[in-house]
Amino acid sequence: MFNSIPGIENECWVVKKKAVPPINLNIESALGVDYITFIDRCVNSNDYDIIVIHNLFSLPYNLISSINPAIKVVWLSWGMDIYDYRFPEYPLIKLKNTIKDEKIKFFFSNIFNYRYYKQLLSKLVRNKLRPRNIFNKALSRIDFYSGVFPLEWELISHNKCFMAKQFHFNYSNPSSQFTQENIYTNLDWKRTSIQVGHSGYRFLNHRHVFKLLSKLDIDNSKILVPLSYSPSGEKYTKSTIQDGYRFFGDRFEPLTDFMPYNDYNNLMKSVKVAIFDIERQCAVGNCLIAIWNGAKVFFPKNSLNFRYFSEIGVKVFTIEDGLTSAELQTELDSKTIMENRQQLIKYWNYDNVRTQLIKSLYTII
Repeated sequence: MFNSIPGIENECWVVKKKAVPPINLNIESALGVDYITFIDRCVNSNDYDIIVIHNLFSLPYNLISSINPAIKVVWLSWGMDIYDYRFPEYPLIKLKNTIKDEKIKFFFSNIFNYRYYKQLLSKLVRNKLRPRNIFNKALSRIDFYSGVFPLEWELISHNKCFMAKQFHFNYSNPSSQFTQENIYTNLDWKRTSIQVGHSGYRFLNHRHVFKLLSKLDIDNSKILVPLSYSPSGEKYTKSTIQDGYRFFGDRFEPLTDFMPYNDYNNLMKSVKVAIFDIERQCAVGNCLIAIWNGAKVFFPKNSLNFRYFSEIGVKVFTIEDGLTSAELQTELDSKTIMENRQQLIKYWNYDNVRTQLIKSLYTII
């Protein structure tokens, strides 16, 4: 998308202590750059007008705060960099992110999590035991910010060190199906599956959702659970798979291998209900696919996902009030599906997203 904008030259960097050619990015122009080169070109000089960082952890904090004042810094946040409870950052957007089942097991899994202490130690060493101060300086150095949802900028603005202006960007691509030409297509898909979550992330509360579904009349629906991406680790994935088979037997279908994007899209066409039991912004790509395909999508009523989609006029449901046998056995009518699609085209269509990005970049320049 950036490369498609006329009059703007781009370089894609993966910045590490030692310059390493980036792998698996599918970007021919991506460069491996070391810290020395970054300092030479972006701290001691201003060879660039704008630096866009994807995720606040993509550079050491002291490098972010030391970027040449003549260069504007844009932060495209992902999720982990604003919600995760990690020392020294603390969550920039404070949500409960509730674990609704097996709380004791979750507590002890953190206590004995070697990876957590390794990360903590590396952060302390890297930031020279002054982590909070350096983090605040990095945060205050950000000139422009875009979250996945615009409301994330509003929520982060309450932090006194955050002074960034709003930047408009969404994740989209030229092959996106969210177009006016496609709005009438495939309204009559046969939807037979219930999707639970989009990854092996503990805060999606898989087991809690399984319990809820096991008490409802779901006919012969398959329970489809994507687990190929597992932020919470292999143990959580295995435990989720065991729970799934225990609750649903051969109707349970875990997805443990990555598949091509188009194949995944085709599989998702079978989904009639999608449940994402998490408070933070999460799984947006999967939510968009499910909504476009005509599935009923459920969130906790206090979640940012529910708030965002409701505010832009998309019909979504709450787990607390809407997850009933009656709702699971009826599909959305074509009028509602069409209205939902129209809103996705407005906010997530590639050309519309690109136009907003151009306006934001040209405003800065």
